[in-house]
Amino acid sequence: MGIEKKILVFMDFSKEAYKSLDFAIQIAKKAETKVDIINLIQSSKPKGIRLPLTTSWGKRKNAIDSLFTYKLYRKNKKRLHAIKKAWSETEYVFDASVLVSSDTKLATINNIVEQRDPLLLVMPYVPQSSVQRYITSNLTLDLIRNLKTPILCIPENTQVHEWQNIVFPSGFSEDVQPSFVELVNILNRSYQCKLHLIKVQDSNRDIQGEVEAHITRFAEKHELNNYIVNTIESKQVEEAIDIYQQSVRADLICMITKGKSGISQLFFSNSLTENILQKVKIPLLTLSTKN
Repeated sequence: MGIEKKILVFMDFSKEAYKSLDFAIQIAKKAETKVDIINLIQSSKPKGIRLPLTTSWGKRKNAIDSLFTYKLYRKNKKRLHAIKKAWSETEYVFDASVLVSSDTKLATINNIVEQRDPLLLVMPYVPQSSVQRYITSNLTLDLIRNLKTPILCIPENTQVHEWQNIVFPSGFSEDVQPSFVELVNILNRSYQCKLHLIKVQDSNRDIQGEVEAHITRFAEKHELNNYIVNTIESKQVEEAIDIYQQSVRADLICMITKGKSGISQLFFSNSLTENILQKVKIPLLTLSTKN
């Protein structure tokens, strides 16, 4: 039986976006669901996300923008039709549409995600240099910080292949969203992976046996399967997770992020999840719990 919710991909026809679509299609096959593809066109003229069919053609100020938007809409519509046709035999692409918005990409995507309530959003991740971070923001990181929907981030140079190991680092507290854990469970079952539940802790803080028992109770409560439990003693959380995921040849890392809050938003610092995303070279599934 398939999953009702769909996977959402925003397509700008870049090589990174096509790779995100490849990952989304593979997950759709495994989880027995479908993919919605959306191309966004930003224009100063329209309000909302509908293409304006009537515009002020007599006003030169608006005519150029309207004509450009209309031609780009027609072009991208054909490109999406070609993508859908290429996957027509598998029938995993449910819908492919072009939407026009005068709002920012972040605000537009947020509205679309709220309306469609997807299983997850698949986005490419291209790291920025320290100089680039001062000049412009990273859309994927902005979405991680603001959306209340799981996001699968696909780093550049990542190849689509069968997943065998999923690493889920967490504190495994009661406030971990059951919906996120269920998504991890869906992916784990769909790919028939080994699920690694790990907690990085200060060596002086807890007793290993008690921590592992707590994680096991968490796994049983959420009906996780084919999992192993590990605790790692380290004060360097990012480094510990990176070393562990390399040791088991992980194909996916799943993390809850609390994002940045307070005065930290004024500086170019990253959350733990963002730092992990920059460090590792494999897909990362994340969900923001920021209020």
